[in-house]
Amino acid sequence: MSVLVTVPFAFGDASMNIVLIQILLLVRGIGTALTGIPVVAAAYAAVRHDQLSDAASTVNILQRVGGSIGAALLAVVLYRSAAAGLPVDAGFRQAFWWLTGATALSLIASIWLWRTEARLRR
Repeated sequence: MSVLVTVPFAFGDASMNIVLIQILLLVRGIGTALTGIPVVAAAYAAVRHDQLSDAASTVNILQRVGGSIGAALLAVVLYRSAAAGLPVDAGFRQAFWWLTGATALSLIASIWLWRTEARLRR
């Protein structure tokens, strides 16, 4: 869902309807929230009870650092677009293509995790 909702931003320009942008961002936010819960649950399920506090800290740190690194990388894409003399909306389109790719990679990783867990349960 997140991949499909991100793609319109990669094709959008400054004349995109603001209501459409808000709806897409709402749906993308819901998709992001729904994908975060199973990842955390899988991480907690993979550790022993006495390791749970360490796992909670590690997951929290990885989420925060990962989000910061992702935001920094997208800022670099925007900066490089501006430095190349591209219009602002072209820079945002490039950033959203990168975001679409990262979202697709996370989808692939999620499917791999799901299939691996399903195999281990048998």
